[in-house]
Amino acid sequence: MPTLADLLDAKNPSKSGQAMGTRFVDMIGEMAHNAGQKLKASRQLIQESAKEFPKYGPKTQEMANSLAEGYSPVGMFVPAELKLAYKASQLEKKGVDPKEIWNQLGLFRGPADKQWRQEISDKSAFLKGGPDFESVVMNRMKALGKDVTQEPMRVGDIMYHPELFAKHPELKDVEVQFLPKNHPAYGRMALEENGENILQIKPNLSSKDANSVALHELQHEIQDKSGFAVGGSSADFTHQDQALKSKNILQWRKEVEEQANRMGLSPLKNADWYSNAEQALIDKYHEWKAPDWLPHEDIRTLASSPAYSKGTDARTHAEQLSKLYGLDTKTTPDTAKQMYTRLGGEAEARQVQSRQSLTDQERQQYYPAEDRDLLKNPYGYDVPISNLLYLDNKGYAR
Repeated sequence: MPTLADLLDAKNPSKSGQAMGTRFVDMIGEMAHNAGQKLKASRQLIQESAKEFPKYGPKTQEMANSLAEGYSPVGMFVPAELKLAYKASQLEKKGVDPKEIWNQLGLFRGPADKQWRQEISDKSAFLKGGPDFESVVMNRMKALGKDVTQEPMRVGDIMYHPELFAKHPELKDVEVQFLPKNHPAYGRMALEENGENILQIKPNLSSKDANSVALHELQHEIQDKSGFAVGGSSADFTHQDQALKSKNILQWRKEVEEQANRMGLSPLKNADWYSNAEQALIDKYHEWKAPDWLPHEDIRTLASSPAYSKGTDARTHAEQLSKLYGLDTKTTPDTAKQMYTRLGGEAEARQVQSRQSLTDQERQQYYPAEDRDLLKNPYGYDVPISNLLYLDNKGYAR
């Protein structure tokens, strides 16, 4: 599988917006905290309810009610605890609807990367120290007796988020800086030369907005180390011309191959099969009085190369690049902004922001892994799931 660097002839795809993250987390402890002694019974109920499938019997109903009382999905998306992921997979194999798995276990598969997720609470999260981000940092620095020139401020210094830090204590150590006020973004994860990510947020953002941005960017931290689909930046997707060129090469090559089939020509039997089929096709365009529809001579020359034969790497790469930019379904490539919006990691991080103020009951009600419907489900994905782009933390476009 080629990386974006391979497809786009770029050695180092931008990692702005990508992140560092964490390991599998212990959902059992979280559920025990919320559900108390009912957790022990729920383990047995899961096994008994599986025997009732495909019917929704009394044990299944009892399990759903038990787990619902202790279920508190309220915020950021993290890898599912391994035992729960196994149980969810078993229910999935039995044909249980994904929404029912969500109702029973609080787990769902990420639409882009297909990995099991759960939500942890960010309901109580806030930034400490002032009405805007600059005040937060400066006041907290003073309160902690820090000299910013000697010791950097970190997420744990400014953010109150006990649920997140209990699961991912390493996030407390992410360095915090001001983003220039004239920067077009509200915040970002800046990649340092030493490989560390730094959370940068505009100083003039309100504390509430800065908290939302911080949650977005910290979700990227979790994605990167968890193997989730990650975020990126518009700068990763500036090869529209190459994508369109790839599409035109492939389209002409396939037209010539189809013409060769109609003429009974084969590369195994006819040395000049391609040139003969191509000339016959060009003649047809002239007969149709549509010579302007012919691709440019440079495109036709490239398409005639054996490198674009069926099954070659060049052809595979051209197909992937064309599809990556949406040219498998339309005539114009997606813009850099559209590509950025389609990234599964970015869509997920935006979803974290949209769901941060929901009550526990609302979070359980609104299943995350579906397209957003402003009337029925305003808290799903804000781009069609079918259009999500899976970019992993090594720069591979999936």
